[in-house]
Amino acid sequence: MRLPEYELREILLTLKIEVIGIRQMENEYWPKEYKSVREDQPWWMVVTKHGVIEFCTRKKVIELRWELTKYRGILCDHDVTKSNTYIHAWGFFALREHVRLLWKQLEQAATLTAVAQQMANAEPSPPEIRGIASENLEELV
Repeated sequence: MRLPEYELREILLTLKIEVIGIRQMENEYWPKEYKSVREDQPWWMVVTKHGVIEFCTRKKVIELRWELTKYRGILCDHDVTKSNTYIHAWGFFALREHVRLLWKQLEQAATLTAVAQQMANAEPSPPEIRGIASENLEELV
């Protein structure tokens, strides 16, 4: 399956994916003897604020990979080849949906990380603010 750069850019733009850069990669699916097919069906590396997302064309699908991000998880329950770092898309509509779901997960993970960091750096509040009476502190210890 072929994924022209303009199709990839259109998907990323319509989904408001914050792209830092796009780089063409050599297609590693086809053997070296298939030079013209490998050149006609390049893979794409998309650098985002959440890490690298790869778009890898195969014979009939596009494999979406996110192993170079912090997210690990199954994106959807579609009956396709998938793991916690990749999923196969059977067409542009499915690819667009998988990218949308992945970006949503990456944004949520980043928000949770930011909140956790803020909480870790926050000053501990006095017991009275947390709803614990000072005289009951001994019971907690």
